[in-house]
Amino acid sequence: MKKLILVLLCLSLFVSVAFADRGKEEPIKIIMIHGYADYYQPMLDEWSAEHPEAEFVWVPKGSGIVAAEALIAAKEPPNLFIATPGGIGKYLVPGFAAELSQYLDLSDFKDGAYDIFVRDGGVYGLPVTYAVNAFSINLTLAEAVGIDISRYLDRDMLSIEEFTQFCQAIKDNAPEGYYGTAIWAGNRGSQQINLHWLTAFGATVFENGDYTKTTLNSPEAAQGMNYMKFLVDSGFAPPEAPVLDDDEAIAIWASGKIGGLWARAGGWLGMIDNAVSQGMSDSDERHDHMFMTWPVADGVKSNPMSFGGAAGLVIATGDPEIDALAASLLDTMTGADAQMKTIAPGAGYTTRHSALQPPQDNWPASAHVNMETYNAATEYDEGFEQYTKISDLWDEYGPLDLGQSTVYNSALTAEWLAVFQPFMLGEITAEEALATFEKKYNKILAGE
Repeated sequence: MKKLILVLLCLSLFVSVAFADRGKEEPIKIIMIHGYADYYQPMLDEWSAEHPEAEFVWVPKGSGIVAAEALIAAKEPPNLFIATPGGIGKYLVPGFAAELSQYLDLSDFKDGAYDIFVRDGGVYGLPVTYAVNAFSINLTLAEAVGIDISRYLDRDMLSIEEFTQFCQAIKDNAPEGYYGTAIWAGNRGSQQINLHWLTAFGATVFENGDYTKTTLNSPEAAQGMNYMKFLVDSGFAPPEAPVLDDDEAIAIWASGKIGGLWARAGGWLGMIDNAVSQGMSDSDERHDHMFMTWPVADGVKSNPMSFGGAAGLVIATGDPEIDALAASLLDTMTGADAQMKTIAPGAGYTTRHSALQPPQDNWPASAHVNMETYNAATEYDEGFEQYTKISDLWDEYGPLDLGQSTVYNSALTAEWLAVFQPFMLGEITAEEALATFEKKYNKILAGE
């Protein structure tokens, strides 16, 4: 970590020098790396009209960090970099990234929306929209096995005890091949879902924005791991968990044979329709389901929502005029119009109060909504009911910090799978797995 910070600080000095000789009479070149589509163009045109002193240069995102590093090596660093939270994570270093609250009014952002981009008390990144993950409860299956889920609607979650009872009812009353949930360790897509079961017992991956060490090695995390093993050993989850991958697990869910599982709105409903049309489901209709937060253990107030999405930062030049201009463009690219263009169930939960939520009978003329995407979304989620439900959950329970904004996010994935798979095979205990993970992951965080 120390080596990385030193490299970035040296780069920041280089960037400052690179801009120092700019003639004030020349247009200010603002370079942005972003994979934006044509429907962003009206916003960029408006921004350019408001800032005639600027010359906007767009660089396609491509492979993200590679494009940014290539520009830095070519002595023409970008001013804005917009990618995934993990993609910009490498540059979230005070001094290299600009502190944004000195240039922008951030009060329009929802509570917690940019918390993962805070470093040393300053805000160094801003989100666009987030793709929020919820917990889907199969209401059709619940009714079939005699579980009344409706009594839990007022609190949007089940306790671990209640969910275990649901799993038992499915095992006792549903045909073979039906399960309470699915656990999988067959690919890297497992870690976010696994970690949700750990946070259900009160575990944390990081605390208080301190990304120098993980806090996952804890009794709470061990409880969560042992509960996942219990689900499999009890027949509440498919026995192939150690080798099951996310596609296979989601296919079982889409077929209506899972009681509760991680899911999103939108395209996920299309998966159910595909499962029905392909004869994977025992029913010829889409099973009814609802979204909740993840189940929680006694004493745990709630389980926040995990997420992915897009975010951006400004690379500091040392010139306040340039940085302020770049920050204003970032404000546009993370603004209400930019967020509304992505509105579709499952991808586009707004992080600003001013970004209107669907459905809207008449969008304001000033709103740059991608109507093609918006209209297509209604094929999956008529009236945006399920989108709205997840949005309400997101606003109520907030974001779950799993380290999405760190450059080490992919390393977390690899190290987690290296201990989780042998744990699910019964080769090591939860405590041994967590101790090994902590040791290896903290070394990565330290830059060793």
